[in-house]
Amino acid sequence: MKNYKSFVPTILLLLCFLAPANGIDMDPLIMNIRILGLEEAGPPMVMGTKLIFTYKNENKDAYWVKMVGARFEHEDYRILHTYYRNEQNIFILPYPLPDNLVKLKYRIVVDGLWMSDPFNPEQEKDLLGTVFSVVNIDPSIPTTFKNPRINPDGSVTLMYRSLSATRVTLTGEFNNWDPFSHNLTQEKPGLFRITLRLLPGPHYYLFVVDGNKTLDTFNLDSAIDYEDYRVSTFTLK
Repeated sequence: MKNYKSFVPTILLLLCFLAPANGIDMDPLIMNIRILGLEEAGPPMVMGTKLIFTYKNENKDAYWVKMVGARFEHEDYRILHTYYRNEQNIFILPYPLPDNLVKLKYRIVVDGLWMSDPFNPEQEKDLLGTVFSVVNIDPSIPTTFKNPRINPDGSVTLMYRSLSATRVTLTGEFNNWDPFSHNLTQEKPGLFRITLRLLPGPHYYLFVVDGNKTLDTFNLDSAIDYEDYRVSTFTLK
């Protein structure tokens, strides 16, 4: 990958990732997700101080889904949080990570029909057999940090947080975009880390999470190549 053009983070990006969880309007985050071009639904993922829930109607012959929402146990299922739909027809809900909560239990509502989240494999049943989706939250894992971290010895540390990932690797121009050579170590469930030595200058990279390439959501700087493919970037002095 080459021929990079600099990408200057917008005010919306800064609002999305730097503002406190309880004081940020969700609309800028939705705009940012659109910019990132989310094209597939998957398990809940952490992005800054938010949990990102996604939904996609995978039955092409089915009716057009009009509304998707989520209700949470810690709110007594009273509040319906409505998903937004991006330009790729992916429904997205950014939800603030709750304080002092280690397990988030919820159900989604698709055009009035209650169900468990089909994109979240973590589930529980109650005594009546009703299936609930679950997100386990480790309060000891930091919800905010900034990549990269330059260590006193000149090495570079990158971290990745995921509640569902089983393997995370690092691919970039420094390893010829090999998606297998640099494995992140899982320090504890949900937190992955890698430390490496790089030459001074600009570097471009992506995380590979269970086989899927993704931007570093804890690094606001990115660049795009001649194919308009966005990658994360930083400069080592």
